[in-house]
Amino acid sequence: MTTMTPFTTAEQISAFLIGQGYEAAATGGGYSAWFLIQQTRRRCWQIAITNAQDTAELQPGQAVIVTLEGPDGAPVEVVDLDTPDALPKTLARLVDLGRESYGRPLQIAVSKAGKLTLQSPQQRWTGDEPAIMLSSLFAGQQMMAITDDAGAFRLTYLGFEAGGFTSVAMATEAAPDFVRAVLARMSAMIVD
Repeated sequence: MTTMTPFTTAEQISAFLIGQGYEAAATGGGYSAWFLIQQTRRRCWQIAITNAQDTAELQPGQAVIVTLEGPDGAPVEVVDLDTPDALPKTLARLVDLGRESYGRPLQIAVSKAGKLTLQSPQQRWTGDEPAIMLSSLFAGQQMMAITDDAGAFRLTYLGFEAGGFTSVAMATEAAPDFVRAVLARMSAMIVD
């Protein structure tokens, strides 16, 4: 049987929670908590930890409230602990319950090829003939501002385009909003 060494300082408690992936956050109205937010394929669930005063200021020997919240934000299980010393075992059990009930979080990593483009300068326009064509990386993907036959400019990004810009300056200024619109449209195209 493993025995847990009691927490003797608030710093030890914080270090333990940070090491487990929790982040302290204020949510307004004087309320704060430690959160572990888990985004799964189609939903998000979380674990929240507070003291009896609904703040993230956890102290050795003082009561702690741990809540597993489902994707709708409603409490699934609330555990009142007399002391933070029981946190490791309680959190492990609630994480397991959350994963069993709502799924494991997605593990996203940047590939080697992705690192190359994402570490390159972003949103810096370059081109040998700026009056005809410029290119730039947005979110690691190439965008181009190109003149058309009528002398107007159009933007192209991930197979989408937007046109009718009267100058390259107008086109490059509109580029961030165009990227957001393209990515939002692509996201909306994905059906479960």
